[in-house]
Amino acid sequence: MIEIKEVNIEEVLKVHRNIPEFYKLIPKKDYFENRYKRREKLIIVAYYNGIPAGYIIGYDKFQDNKSFYCWMAGVDVNYRRLGILTQLMDYQTN
Repeated sequence: MIEIKEVNIEEVLKVHRNIPEFYKLIPKKDYFENRYKRREKLIIVAYYNGIPAGYIIGYDKFQDNKSFYCWMAGVDVNYRRLGILTQLMDYQTN
């Protein structure tokens, strides 16, 4: 039912557009890429029955391989209360 995958930023943008809290922040992919440029990063999307439904973008904030900063996360309003964010966070910490 819910599958987590490491993806490119284009997949995140599919979900990002459907998160009402981010309506004022509809960036291009460069906005995201500049944030984690030259850092170890993790970009994951949760798919609910094959549909991109949530995401997390994080990176090594201090470039020391000890600090992971969860920069942005969100779940499409149509897929909330299904445990998607919990599964994304579990994936990022494992």
